[in-house]
Amino acid sequence: MSLGLHIDRVGALIEDKQWDLARVMSQSGLRLYPDTPELLRMSLIASYRLGDLYEALESSRHLITLSEEPRDLYNFGTLALEFNRASEARAALERVVDSQPEHLSARANLLAAYCETGDLDRAIELSRNVDVGRHPASTVANFVCNLATVYRDAGEPGQAMGLYGHAMALCEGWHPVAASNRLYAANFAPSLSSAEIESLHCEWGAQIAQHIGPDNREAMDPTTKHERPRIAFLSGDFRRHSVAYFLEPVWEVLRQQVDLIAVDNSPHHDEVTDRLRELASGWVTIRGLDDLDAARSIRAQDIDMLVDLSGHTAHNRLPLMARRLAPKQLSYLGYPNTTGLETVDARIVDSWCDPQESSWRGPEHLLRSDLGFLAYRGPTCELVRSKRGAGLTFGSFNTPAKVNSQILNVWAEALKAHPSARLVLKNKAYGAVVVQSRIKKTLATAGVDPGRIDFRVHTRSLKDHLETYNEVDVALDTYPYQGTTTTCEALFMGVPVVSLCGDRHASRVSNTLAHQAGEDWVRCSNDTQTFVEQVSAVLGQEPRPPRIARLGADASMISTHASSIAASLLDFLS
Repeated sequence: MSLGLHIDRVGALIEDKQWDLARVMSQSGLRLYPDTPELLRMSLIASYRLGDLYEALESSRHLITLSEEPRDLYNFGTLALEFNRASEARAALERVVDSQPEHLSARANLLAAYCETGDLDRAIELSRNVDVGRHPASTVANFVCNLATVYRDAGEPGQAMGLYGHAMALCEGWHPVAASNRLYAANFAPSLSSAEIESLHCEWGAQIAQHIGPDNREAMDPTTKHERPRIAFLSGDFRRHSVAYFLEPVWEVLRQQVDLIAVDNSPHHDEVTDRLRELASGWVTIRGLDDLDAARSIRAQDIDMLVDLSGHTAHNRLPLMARRLAPKQLSYLGYPNTTGLETVDARIVDSWCDPQESSWRGPEHLLRSDLGFLAYRGPTCELVRSKRGAGLTFGSFNTPAKVNSQILNVWAEALKAHPSARLVLKNKAYGAVVVQSRIKKTLATAGVDPGRIDFRVHTRSLKDHLETYNEVDVALDTYPYQGTTTTCEALFMGVPVVSLCGDRHASRVSNTLAHQAGEDWVRCSNDTQTFVEQVSAVLGQEPRPPRIARLGADASMISTHASSIAASLLDFLS
């Protein structure tokens, strides 16, 4: 068969959406006619449509060695971004924007790549003087949505929410990614009350329910169907990610009593994925599938319970939960608020982060795990734990998105109470001038010399990152969106944490960790004065406690916490 005929036949198969045949035929054509750009383009389209994103990425990578056409560089950059290979994405997309400055989709994806690498200054510069007038509304909306994420990550949640709202308006109110991101950003905003945030989520839930319609929601028998229950977990984070660190111990307990099914929307896989695969009875990949096909794949698993781990965070597929794909549906772990969905029956929390007297307004029933909703296990790398360097050092390794003027003013009082102390702030986005300027200005206004602030970005490895805690005497928590993994890491490295707590789950996680690690190690306060007093109390301890892991290292304790969480799941299932 000639090359031209091969290309025509594969093209016809793609037009008819016969993705399996299109991939087989394009790949057979490549064996006959290697390095043919058009066949490679067709192969990557078919692979992408089949959900084989890795194969699509590799075809695209090969293609850009043969072609420097902007469309090929754009496709590679977009695929690389899906795999969180932000540096590769950035290099390809910069070439597209350099050659075609008007390519708004390339600019939008380049904004996302800059966010992933923490280069918020270049992202903001890229967004300036852009003519969006002649582009389709959906393309403009995607650009605005990604720009909103830049401002969220820079610590400007109000501006981010406004931009997400603008992206939604451009699409007549229906832009699922912008809508979820807007809700996620609301958790960072100190100006919003818990009632306002919950109301925004419930409005979204009603909109999703209306969009899907009753015909696409299953009527489910709520009783368990299998003697050995089948529980599916839906996530985009079955990989080296905070969610997986807390999930793995729970799965180790659950697998003894249930069949675990992973419903995977992760952008890439690694050694953590491999460990989770060993614990799971089944693995369903939905990355690249639309909601209808993903829903069919999940229903085919005949599950008793579906647990969402992502909420409104990145790589979520929360609209699938609105379709009622299991008799019982829960939200757990990855999101600090209501999903907003009436079809999510419950959230797993505890009495410390969500006390009985709290005024919960979400549609989910709150399942309170007896020993806390977290089961943290620290990394297994060899670590040195010891105080390094002279002088007094406070530290916060949280994202700047959580560091707003309200908590900076609280930290400023602690810094003024201890004039010799320095403050180390560590995150990939702290290299951005826009972030540094905001923080320095706020602290200077509060009477703190900006020269006392030490901004850090990437370290070479997880070991180096954790050992940076050796420089820190006291970890200062954020508010109203507290740290979780960062607090656990500090405790794992033997560093005490002081927190300002509030009236919602996101600002009460430290209460849970204080119960698990001990109140001497996680000091919770309700106002600025108490916060400063707690910092002083930690520093006044004599003799200073040794630097040993206070959480995440005791296998028996981890298993006990995980068993409590598993019991909450199983009790709700029965």
